[in-house]
Amino acid sequence: MRGEAMFIELDRNSRIPIKKQLYDAITTRILKGELVAGERLPSTRELADRLGIARNTVIEIYEQLAAEAYLEAHHGKGTFVSAGYDRTAVNDVIPAVEKAASAKRRDRGDLIDFESGVPDLKAFPAKAWIRAVKDSFEAAGDARLGYGSAMGYMPLRESLSKYLARYKGIHCSPEQIVIVNGTADAMILCAMLFRKTSGELLIESAVVSFVPDIFRTFGYKLIP
Repeated sequence: MRGEAMFIELDRNSRIPIKKQLYDAITTRILKGELVAGERLPSTRELADRLGIARNTVIEIYEQLAAEAYLEAHHGKGTFVSAGYDRTAVNDVIPAVEKAASAKRRDRGDLIDFESGVPDLKAFPAKAWIRAVKDSFEAAGDARLGYGSAMGYMPLRESLSKYLARYKGIHCSPEQIVIVNGTADAMILCAMLFRKTSGELLIESAVVSFVPDIFRTFGYKLIP
C-alpha cells in the first residue's frame, strides 16, 4: 500500500463527525483512483492508532464500505479495495448521462433535460444479477412465487431496517418500510397518505414532470 494514498487528516474542530470524515476520505481516494482495485488498506488497529481514534470507529467504517462494495475483507489477509470496483465504469457514467440527456433535450435554449431516467447500463453487473435471480428462483418455494405482502418481502424489509440503522443512523422497524415499484408508485402512495391532512404541496421548480401530475390528480394545490 502506498503510504501517501492513505494520508488522512481528521479535523476534530469540525462539525462533521469523525466517522463521516473518515468515510469521505477513503471513498474520495477510491473514486479518484488514488486507491486502486486490489490495494491493501491498513489494518483497523493500525489506522486507528495512526489517526488517534477508537478502533471501533475504523471497524464500523470498513464494514460500511464493504457493505457498499468499496472494500472487501479477506480473513487472515486484510482489507482491500474491492476487485469488482471499476473506476472506469464510474467515469463512464458522466458521458452516458450527458448522452441520454442530450437525446431528450428540448428546445429550451441552454437548458438541459436530465429526465432520462436511465442509469449507465454498462456499469450494471448483469451476469451477477442473472446468477442471483436464477439462484433465488431455484431456492424459492411455491408460496414465494405467488402474491406476497403488499408492503413488500419481509426479509428484505428486515435487512433494510438493519442497514439503515447501522449505516445511515435511521431507526425504523420493518413494519415501517414499504417496498415500491418505482418513483411513480411511491408518489401515488404519498399522495393518498397525506391527502386528508393537507391539500397543498410545496414543490421544486426542477422536478420530474409526472410528479406534479400525480398530485394534481389527487386534488393537491401545488406551490412552487
